[in-house]
Amino acid sequence: MASPSRVAELAARLAGDAPPPKYIRAYHGSPYDFDRFDASRIGSGEGAQAYGYGLYFAGSEDVARSYRDSLKGMVDLPVPEELDGQLMQVIGEIGQLSGQRGKVVGSEWDVIQKRLDEKQNLLIDLQHRYRQAAQNPGRMYEVAIDRPESSLLDWDAPISRQPKVVQKVFGDFAMDELGDGGRIYRDIATRHGEAFEDDMTGMLADRAAAQELLAEGIPGIRYLDRGSRASGQGTRNYVIFPGAEDQISILRKYAVPGAIGAGAAGGMRDDQ
Repeated sequence: MASPSRVAELAARLAGDAPPPKYIRAYHGSPYDFDRFDASRIGSGEGAQAYGYGLYFAGSEDVARSYRDSLKGMVDLPVPEELDGQLMQVIGEIGQLSGQRGKVVGSEWDVIQKRLDEKQNLLIDLQHRYRQAAQNPGRMYEVAIDRPESSLLDWDAPISRQPKVVQKVFGDFAMDELGDGGRIYRDIATRHGEAFEDDMTGMLADRAAAQELLAEGIPGIRYLDRGSRASGQGTRNYVIFPGAEDQISILRKYAVPGAIGAGAAGGMRDDQ
């Protein structure tokens, strides 16, 4: 049941009396039990980091639950022999594509991003096949991110439709010269990637891009989730950059819808 304050907030919005919320309410699905989000654990979950380097959250509870269910079967369970080769191959391909992505520009970037999306979806499909074997129910986290959506780089929007804080940072450029937010992020990562020469180029460049944007006052990224990308509208996922995790508060933790769990272990261990 929603709290009285939340009911009042929703009623005010329906009546048109409430200002835009100054925080983001979102969800995170994980096979792990923890009390706070820890950026040092980025990459230890699904690990793809396909939409920027950071902590991943979903605006839709169902989307977050799908991540939890796909990951929970990977915790403390033997990998079925028939899936071992497929899974390791896809994870390796995602790593290779992530590395390539930090080194290219123009149309090549779009091709690699599309292939990366396809591999990420394949990885999730493979992980779902572990569901029935999983003994760990996993955890769901409802969180409040103490920043408005208008402070985030919009992965899917051109400069002309970016939040004002983003337009201010990139104000020296022609309005749509840089393409959409994803291209902006990639261009920054590509510039940083030139400083790295090893197989970790993609992740190191992504992390450097996140740090640069955070220093400019942009704490993360928002992007349309898988169910919304085709139509170009709907629910979004969020990426919060390392260094901004103190703005994330866990409102409740539960294993099944409606349940509220008590805190236990600390530290985030997966990145959704």
